[in-house]
Amino acid sequence: MIKNTAIVLLTRLPHEIWLDFLEGFNNYDIYVAIDDNSQNYSDLYHNKNKYMNINFIQFNEEECEKNNFYNLLIPTSNVPNKKVMSWDKAFYYFCKMNNRYEHIWFIEDDVFFLSEDIFINIDKVFPESDLLTKDNYIAHTKENYCHSRFIKILEYPLYFSMVCACRLSKRLLNLITDYANKFKMLEYHETLFNTLSVRNNLIIHNPKELEKIEYRIIHDIHNISNYMYHPMKNYHLHFYIRDNKKNKIHVENYKELNDDLKHFSNEEAINHYYIYGRRENRKYIYEIPKKFNVKAYKELNDDLKNFSDGEAIKHYYLHGRRENRKYNYEIPEKFNVKVYKELNDDLKHFSDDEAIKHYYIYGRRENRQYNYEIPADFNVKAYKELNNDLKHFSDEEAMKHYYLHGRRENKKYNYEIPEDFNVKVYKELNDDLKHFSDEEAIKHYYTYGRRENRKYNLVNSKRF
Repeated sequence: MIKNTAIVLLTRLPHEIWLDFLEGFNNYDIYVAIDDNSQNYSDLYHNKNKYMNINFIQFNEEECEKNNFYNLLIPTSNVPNKKVMSWDKAFYYFCKMNNRYEHIWFIEDDVFFLSEDIFINIDKVFPESDLLTKDNYIAHTKENYCHSRFIKILEYPLYFSMVCACRLSKRLLNLITDYANKFKMLEYHETLFNTLSVRNNLIIHNPKELEKIEYRIIHDIHNISNYMYHPMKNYHLHFYIRDNKKNKIHVENYKELNDDLKHFSNEEAINHYYIYGRRENRKYIYEIPKKFNVKAYKELNDDLKNFSDGEAIKHYYLHGRRENRKYNYEIPEKFNVKVYKELNDDLKHFSDDEAIKHYYIYGRRENRQYNYEIPADFNVKAYKELNNDLKHFSDEEAMKHYYLHGRRENKKYNYEIPEDFNVKVYKELNDDLKHFSDEEAIKHYYTYGRRENRKYNLVNSKRF
């Protein structure tokens, strides 16, 4: 748990895509501040034992306004006369009722990010900052500020930033409380947070992870990385991107594999997958063998040489599997590509794929070695333990050493035990060895048991 830090989602209506996602967070206390008061969401979900890790923040609007927590947002066409929104409710709660956190993240519901790791990473880099926002601009006069008509109290110069994803410290929250008490209202949040911070010499930073926060832009959903993205208002798209990172859901394939979706737009197909497709177990990717090598598939089949990787995968799924086409270079089960390159000087600079291809085309006909030839009973662990100069070798280094040197030097590679040695009986006849693994018991016999004349089979054992 990240010490004394919370995350708050700000939303008009809580959507289960968001709630399912936040419920899986393990390192933060999670809150959801809600505009809607048509029902009690805490009762709605907690009475069903759902989202028990999420705290829901709802207040009567009159209560917030009476306590001076209103006006953080500017009027919009959807809510032209609404003074109290989820932002105001969240600040009323954390400024007046719950001030135990040193830092609080405030995230609007049209912000996208892949996982809670982004918060962990930022918090590690900026543990003491009072305000984390995308920017910190300055407006010297009202002509320099596009929202100047909504500023009622603050005097210029003003400092501002988009704050749809931001982190505030307890110090800054206390200043906001003082402001509400003094002026009996709040000010537009994009201006209030930055201006109070600058005027009170608080620490402001602009993490690189917030640089994808924009006012109006269409983000490339196929090029999502460890940033916060705004705006992304389609929650189904949130689900698709996160799920795609795990399961590689290809929207074009989803439409091709489901005839009733062929004429859907990509966004319609994504919405369909979230609402229906996943419950119906619809296919969303061409199923190919785990060892399928698309490069080899194209090289081994002349008619596919000019296909893109995606076209080749699709071809295999639709035709190649029925035609029993080869999709991989057939190599022995014990083939070791690293050893193959080491044992063949002309291949040392080959990539692994090039070396595998070389073996398939040439090496097998030339009877080239591809593994260190070691005895069938070779025990790599014993080889290292029985030879002090090899104790810190990796298993592969030890096998290589045996092949290159040890066999000529007649180095021991196994614990020498009698032909009639029975490891199970050895452990049963010796109480102090009952919990040993077979390998530990064999080593024990070699190291101690033979000198101590310990019994290791049923012959002449009085116990049986």
